[in-house]
Amino acid sequence: MLRKTIDTIILSTLWIFTIYTLFLVVVKSYEIGLQNYLGYGLLTGITILKFLKIKKFRTILAVFLIAGSFNLFQFTYSTVTLVFTFSPLGHDFSTLGIQPLCSVLLILFAIAYFPEIREFLQKYLGVDNKSKEESEQGVVDFFYQKLYNKTDNELTNILHDSSSYQIGYVKAAQKLIDERKNEKTYHNKL
Repeated sequence: MLRKTIDTIILSTLWIFTIYTLFLVVVKSYEIGLQNYLGYGLLTGITILKFLKIKKFRTILAVFLIAGSFNLFQFTYSTVTLVFTFSPLGHDFSTLGIQPLCSVLLILFAIAYFPEIREFLQKYLGVDNKSKEESEQGVVDFFYQKLYNKTDNELTNILHDSSSYQIGYVKAAQKLIDERKNEKTYHNKL
């Protein structure tokens, strides 16, 4: 449920902060800067993309929230920034400023779309599912050779106590049992 509405929740939250800020600017004469105008323009654009149902909208929204998290634009009348400083050995260091609003929304977005983010990172950071499957198949083949001379009872015991063994070991035992069943079925038909 959260997944279907997360985009709308994020955009609605940003619009609420934007409208509140513009209300304060008009009523209380608060001043806003270029970062605010940039943020409002981008928010308008991204909202239009949402209504047009652009295919890569989630990717665009993620980049938008990441940029907002690093204070490239603002939605509130004052620049709200979290800066972490630390002083090892008497030298002061500080982190980049982090905007809490976009950062919280980015975390919410990441939680909602975690499986897609993980798949994207695996795809583009070199973890190939095909090579992973080939590696896993190599492990199964290795254990298959080790288990080949085991009896059906021993293989069945491995399956019943599968939590005590490696996944490849259990898969190899299952593969042997299946092959033996198929072989027995074939010989019975003859």
